[in-house]
Amino acid sequence: MAKSKDKKKLKKAKNKNQVTVSTGIKWGYLLAAILAGCIVYATIFGNEYLNYDDDIYVHENPLIRNMKIGTLFGENYASQYSPMAMTIMAVQYKISDSIGIPDSIGFIRFGSLLVHLLSVLLIFLIFRRLTKSDWMGGVIAILWAVHPLQVESVAWLAAAMKIGTYTLFYLTAIWFYLKYLDDTKDKKFLIFSVLTMLVSALCKEQAVALPLMLLAIDYFYRRPIFSASVLIEKAPYFVLSIVFGLVTLSATAGALDGEIIADGGNQFNIFERFFLALHTLTAYVQRTIVPINLSFFYTYPLKGSIPPTVYLNSILTLGLLGVLAWALKQDKRWLAFGLLFFFINVFFPTLTSLMSVRDVLMADRYMYVPIAGLFFIFVFGLEAIKSKLPFQPQFLGFALALIFAVMGFMRVKVFKDSGALFTDVINKESYSKPPLNPHLALAFNNRGIYRKRQGDLKGAQADYEMAIRSNAAYPNAYLGRGNIYFNAGQDDKALVDYNKVAELDPKNGYNYSARGSIYAKKGQFDLALQDLNRAVEFEPYLPDAYSNRSLVYLNMGKPMEAIADVDNYLNIKPNTADMIELKGVCYMRLGKYEEALKHISNAIRLAPNKPSFYNNRASAYDQLGRGAEAEADRKRAASMR
Repeated sequence: MAKSKDKKKLKKAKNKNQVTVSTGIKWGYLLAAILAGCIVYATIFGNEYLNYDDDIYVHENPLIRNMKIGTLFGENYASQYSPMAMTIMAVQYKISDSIGIPDSIGFIRFGSLLVHLLSVLLIFLIFRRLTKSDWMGGVIAILWAVHPLQVESVAWLAAAMKIGTYTLFYLTAIWFYLKYLDDTKDKKFLIFSVLTMLVSALCKEQAVALPLMLLAIDYFYRRPIFSASVLIEKAPYFVLSIVFGLVTLSATAGALDGEIIADGGNQFNIFERFFLALHTLTAYVQRTIVPINLSFFYTYPLKGSIPPTVYLNSILTLGLLGVLAWALKQDKRWLAFGLLFFFINVFFPTLTSLMSVRDVLMADRYMYVPIAGLFFIFVFGLEAIKSKLPFQPQFLGFALALIFAVMGFMRVKVFKDSGALFTDVINKESYSKPPLNPHLALAFNNRGIYRKRQGDLKGAQADYEMAIRSNAAYPNAYLGRGNIYFNAGQDDKALVDYNKVAELDPKNGYNYSARGSIYAKKGQFDLALQDLNRAVEFEPYLPDAYSNRSLVYLNMGKPMEAIADVDNYLNIKPNTADMIELKGVCYMRLGKYEEALKHISNAIRLAPNKPSFYNNRASAYDQLGRGAEAEADRKRAASMR
């Protein structure tokens, strides 16, 4: 009898130290996480495109807007290879067009939020399976859904397109792998996992961390991770990692990212960059615990002025690594796994600090996946002390999630438009004492671009001037100011600024396109053509360069070459009435009046209220002997003036 009681006590004690296993999923936790995510991002649909990568990579990306899938998978775009991410975004635009709301940013943002919420679902399912607990998986999912650090990856479309989709398939690959481990080693789940890793890597290169992540799961499951069978199992994953690692290096080779903003991290030697990289790891943990002073653009310190906090955080990072080593040695698998989840998934982004290939020291978006490892540690910590708490441990998680949700809701508003975003950056990254932060040249410049588009030319020029004051070697500020001078008819001042850009950034295609326009305006067509050739060499998807060069060719008496450039333009931006009409004018110069009539008529169908179109079509009718129709077009043009 005593022996039986001892067994019961032992069993009771054992159960007390175990995580509760639920027989069925309690979907309330998942629904709470999804609802919380919806509330945090409720205002996102009114947010505008940002003028930092949203234009280049999303809404002005011709591969996306024209749905050229063959091209998407066949080449790099703007020094990145993310064909699947761009395809998914292209499909969203196609759907938007097909349901009668073309170019609806609200619809596109709905797609980004949907991807985030699907990832919340996967976070819940993955961590419920890992923890064998509904409440633990639920708390992790809710925290992951609402934390302010996550906002950048959802509210910034360029990040949502790549990081959001890569994460969705990355988590799916983990889910299939867990199914493989838990469901009698069914090989189909392993195959699905490899395939979804491939899709994830086609969205963003950060998927290369997956094989290490799976080895960490093996460790947590107490599998012999160095056994031949386990390593052979991982071989396809490692092959994909190597292939996409090489693809990424090839795509980014020669990219200027990080060389324009006061030399980015390149101003530091390898020893200093090592400490900066260690610093970012602890800074990420700190911002996870206390998410204040978040910034879209965390700037590097000045050369020779690395603050003491960098070295202090570096020591703390080494301490975290020491905790990981201790947890591995003491077989504290929950703690070791949480830290491994964090370090493995943040490792490759951290390399950007060490290698100085980015113009920012760190970025919130780099924590989109790794933050789950820290939440894993948090819930296991709650589980460990639950007997000492006067309430259920999940209530503390919910309370924390509520605080984070309020902060996340406010953070979404910072991404409302480029003006709000870069004002926030300027306020947070400005030095309290002179000098001006040279790394803020980009922020001032991009706020200037926003103000110019809003019609605030004085405000725009003031921002360009501040960018130049911050960093006199920042070329884009001169380009922005030159454009203001050009639009005001001050061509000589504009030319001075464009020449400065050519000196500072000799591969700036936008600048050559603008300077070529000035040369063309001055009648210096040879110089104009020389600049415009450079423009399309460095920016092959820049429509303005083709339109400017087509006009130069036409003025030089080369209508066939002009037609070729009009076609280049229309391949990027189809159905542009002005360019279709210009094509008709080129055919008139060639004496092909029927062809000219066809193109000018197409332009009129697209833009029926342009008098010049009717006058040019009247000229084509005259050449074809169709005087009555010519007269009708001239009267129509006259009535519009």
